[in-house]
Amino acid sequence: RACGEIQRRAAAGSRRRTSPGPAAMFAMGTCAASAAASAASYCACAGVRGCLGVGAKMARAMYVTIFTVSMVLAWALRDYAKPLVSHLPWAGGESAEGWCGEQAVLRLSAATAVFFLFLAACTAGAKTPRDSRSAVHTKGWGLKLFAWLALSVGAFFLPVEALSIYGEAARAGSAVFLLVQVLILLDFAYEWNESWVAKDDDRWFAALFGVCCVCYLVAVGLGVVSFVFFSHCSINVFFTSVSFLLMFVTTAASLHPAAHNGSLLPAAVVSLYAMYLNFTAMTSEPDECNGLPGASTSQGMLAAGLAVTLLSVVYSALRAGSSQVLSTEGGSGAATEEYEALQDREDRRTSRRATGADDSDDDEEEGGARDDEDREEDDEDRALAGVPYNYAFFHLIFACAAMYYAMLMTGWGDLSEHQEKDTINVGWPSVWVKIISEWGTVAIYMWTLVAPMVFPDREF
Repeated sequence: RACGEIQRRAAAGSRRRTSPGPAAMFAMGTCAASAAASAASYCACAGVRGCLGVGAKMARAMYVTIFTVSMVLAWALRDYAKPLVSHLPWAGGESAEGWCGEQAVLRLSAATAVFFLFLAACTAGAKTPRDSRSAVHTKGWGLKLFAWLALSVGAFFLPVEALSIYGEAARAGSAVFLLVQVLILLDFAYEWNESWVAKDDDRWFAALFGVCCVCYLVAVGLGVVSFVFFSHCSINVFFTSVSFLLMFVTTAASLHPAAHNGSLLPAAVVSLYAMYLNFTAMTSEPDECNGLPGASTSQGMLAAGLAVTLLSVVYSALRAGSSQVLSTEGGSGAATEEYEALQDREDRRTSRRATGADDSDDDEEEGGARDDEDREEDDEDRALAGVPYNYAFFHLIFACAAMYYAMLMTGWGDLSEHQEKDTINVGWPSVWVKIISEWGTVAIYMWTLVAPMVFPDREF
């Protein structure tokens, strides 16, 4: 009996050890939750260190992402959101128009434009990375994303009258953006020509001549297509004839001996761009004058228009800081490259600290101390180099681009004329905007040829 009692007690103890009670389970769960919370907090802190403050290069990518999301969301709300919005209790019935269609485009555009205009005002005059205004550009991303989302949501509660006022302002902002595109194009053409001529090699000269021939062939081809498909309206014949005349004038002026800044490549690029604007202006016409009505209403044309707009604004923004044509602030090209190289080193150190790679042993602690010393030296070098690009002008470009995409999607802000699904930049206002942009491009290029003769004491 004694042996049996001992065996029963041993078996009961074994069951108690293998089947913990509720208290033990709660304690084990608490420990596990604490460990998980500790791991999550570490990951969150690592993420915050990497996201709240980024370099100038990463900041550009973040702003491009915000702009892209805004533009794509505006397109989706214009063309595809009405069936969904009509089922929402607060946006059903007649009020659904304010949550989708052209009004939604203007509302998102207004929110994005205000967001970038505010950042432009906050970063105006920033010349060194140690300036507090520079921190506005590169830090506080959680607050920036919240502000942009709040502005985007709040814009849907604006009255229609406010949208009409914004539409007028957006036309002016779009004109600024188009002007910047022209200046960037001319700056690009001149720099391209100078870089290839500076190589002083016959092969590069041959390549330069080949590029000019291709540009002129494509320009003439667009002109011929314009005559073939759009000549049934007399105004289209006028537009294309003027475009050919402008191409001849720009080429002749560039090759004239008195034009010291004249060269064949810039003239070829300007001629191609002018003829392209002429052709796209005709594809934007209503059906009675449009020989290719499907070209302006297809899904592919819409996607191409959005892609071209995005690429244009990205290129304009990236070059804005270093272009002497547009901005007098910001570092030179060499200073910009030096700043970005230093920033890349800082980003790599930040990444190592965020992943805990600097805290494993004593040798790495010494390496971390060396990193601190290097970082102090890099900070001093960046302070001397200045900001890599003009932050305020960067944000101003994106604000104008936000206004520009609203004009493309709403027929230049005319809410009385509904834009059909999958159409962009269609209507007589769009036609005249493109034609005026073409003539303005040629006029500005001609001024770059004439200005050195009119003002010989100034450097161009």
